[in-house]
Amino acid sequence: MLVIALAVAESRLVCYSFHYRDLSHSSQGLLLAERERLDGAQIFRDHWNYGDLFVLETVAGGKHRDAASFDDFLRGSRAGDYLLSSEAIEEGCLSLVQSSHGHWLYQRLMSE
Repeated sequence: MLVIALAVAESRLVCYSFHYRDLSHSSQGLLLAERERLDGAQIFRDHWNYGDLFVLETVAGGKHRDAASFDDFLRGSRAGDYLLSSEAIEEGCLSLVQSSHGHWLYQRLMSE
């Protein structure tokens, strides 16, 4: 009986992890998917949480930068820098690198 209870508990934990902690649905999953491209690059975002910072700096090797607005990003970035956004942005100076479940990663193409 104990083995059955443990098996049920473990299967519930696995199901929970897949449904509520799936990295492919998070900004961390996007950073992991693009880690080779982001190695040594500057990535701007309006707000960083500790999990995203860990993945960006420790796993992907990128450098976080803060940009409270798109104008701040334009002032503080240069061609080749990246912007991680929770909104789709249509600007001629940006190229969409990848998007995933409400997260968009852009690369700046030229200076304005």
